[in-house]
Amino acid sequence: MERKQHGKKIQLEVKSIKGHCNWGHKVGDQCEVSMHQTGGICGALFTNINTRLHMLQFGGQYPWQPDPEATRGECTDPYNRVEVELRVIK
Repeated sequence: MERKQHGKKIQLEVKSIKGHCNWGHKVGDQCEVSMHQTGGICGALFTNINTRLHMLQFGGQYPWQPDPEATRGECTDPYNRVEVELRVIK
């Protein structure tokens, strides 16, 4: 099924892992994500970055972020924390 792209395209990149990711994410993994496309990432991670993803996808930004087209987020596992960067694809 062909779907219309809504908002900006967002690239997710795994920046660090503290412990061991049970889903299998590795530092350097990349995928395109959106409010309609999880990119195959873990559900716990996707749930935790969802609001940041929507904000970037639809042109918003956090005033404290040094780069208005990128933000970071983490999964919910406190023992095996996966940190990712979300960035607008130009």
